[in-house]
Amino acid sequence: MDLARARAKAAFLPYRSALAALPEPVRVTITAYTGALSAEAAAQRHRAQRAEARLDAIRTERRR
Repeated sequence: MDLARARAKAAFLPYRSALAALPEPVRVTITAYTGALSAEAAAQRHRAQRAEARLDAIRTERRR
């Protein structure tokens, strides 16, 4: 686990107990929403990495 992820996990700990105290329907909704946000963020990172790889390929091709 990298340092940034460990810090984020530690910062979330106080909220975990607050989340556990909520009624189940609210907890499920919040968990699903944050999961969707996390998935979208991962997809955006993947698209950005692919775009960067395409740009690198174009730059390399232009140098030839």
